[in-house]
Amino acid sequence: MANAPGTQARISIRSTSQGSKRLRRVESSKVSDGSSTDTVNAIGEDDPIGFVRKPGNRTISLSVYEEQGKPEVDWRFLRTSQEGFSLTREIVGGNRTQYPECRVSKVDPSSDADGKHMLDVEIIALGEKPL
Repeated sequence: MANAPGTQARISIRSTSQGSKRLRRVESSKVSDGSSTDTVNAIGEDDPIGFVRKPGNRTISLSVYEEQGKPEVDWRFLRTSQEGFSLTREIVGGNRTQYPECRVSKVDPSSDADGKHMLDVEIIALGEKPL
């Protein structure tokens, strides 16, 4: 029998100014890999002769509910201060991945007529490591 699909994910932050905590106000998250594999070409060859791996950053996108009062994490402060921090993403009962060197790149607020107020947070991570 195959493994059951993951039904929950947990994201945690470890930051000097924000502390160490599990994020409880994230509606959705996405991690994009900026690295790629390309081919190597040589003069006189019709077909590529090999592969080369091009490194790249990871982009972590979070959609976070805005809060009244003091927020769970002050994403705007992290953006303006350029403070480094780490994030860990865990599929409950499954894989855990740590992003040890992160910085906030963008914080974009959005609202709708139904009273939903969100922050779209873009985080750049230099790498990842499985735990």
